[in-house]
Amino acid sequence: EEFAHDRDVVASALDAAAAACARTREGKGPEILVKGVKLEVDLALTGDDARKLGQTLTGSQPGQTGQSQGLTAGSKAAGGKFDRRNMYLAKEGFIEEGSAQWMAMSENDRRKRKRAAEEKNEKLKSPNFAVSIIRLAVRNIPPSWDEQKLRAVFIAGVKERATKENPHVKQVKILRDPERTDPGGNPAGKSRGFGFVEFADHSHALAALRQLNNNPKAFGSTERRPIVEFAVDNVKILRSREDKLLKQKQLQRQKKEQQQQQQGAEGAEAAVVGEPDNQQQQQQEVSNDDRWWEEVPDWLKASRQQQQQQ
Repeated sequence: EEFAHDRDVVASALDAAAAACARTREGKGPEILVKGVKLEVDLALTGDDARKLGQTLTGSQPGQTGQSQGLTAGSKAAGGKFDRRNMYLAKEGFIEEGSAQWMAMSENDRRKRKRAAEEKNEKLKSPNFAVSIIRLAVRNIPPSWDEQKLRAVFIAGVKERATKENPHVKQVKILRDPERTDPGGNPAGKSRGFGFVEFADHSHALAALRQLNNNPKAFGSTERRPIVEFAVDNVKILRSREDKLLKQKQLQRQKKEQQQQQQGAEGAEAAVVGEPDNQQQQQQEVSNDDRWWEEVPDWLKASRQQQQQQ
């Protein structure tokens, strides 16, 4: 009876914790902040439950990992519908108005977040736009920063959240105004404070977003905190770019094969030229023997001829 009572108490506490977590995600409950960073708290899952949840979210089959999980093509949203546009990621980085995090940020950051949300929602009304799973859009980048500095901060952000990970950033781009002079001397112009960071792995992009978004220490300013979200890409432009890269790779491969064939032909020709003709070699050997016989004294020649006649 005592064991059953303890089990009921634990179950009740777990139910209460789950309800509290749900209210926090909906913005109806208090948030847990550590050094200005919002923590996401939820009940732990068993290994089997975690795998089942991952398969439900990504539309993968048991045993599939990495890119084979269909992350690049989309995932299953709630209700089992296949989400080719990754709309489930559109709310990542969103901060609800009136929440503790919203009230702690500057008025300028609030305006930027509202404008960014409006732009994203407008784009996503068109089926030609989709949410990237690896590319992050970043606002409020310090004016003096370059791509190298931004890359280092995002890699550090992933490692702060997942200490054993070794994230790889494929590309970093800061948009610049060529009509305005950069104080740091960058020939591309003054930074617009907006850019993109593309990771090789979705989990690393997600970790960077959750670690750095609205973090007052990330950019060294509480008035201009990082505004990080998954980028919204034009699917048609991306496909056109992929087709162009594919054609370039095919041309490079064909050129390499032609060069190898040409080198092989030249090598065979050189080998043929380098080998002496057998007939010429035999004639050369005979001529060498003739020259040796001519150098023999006449009396020795006569003696040899008499011996052969006998």
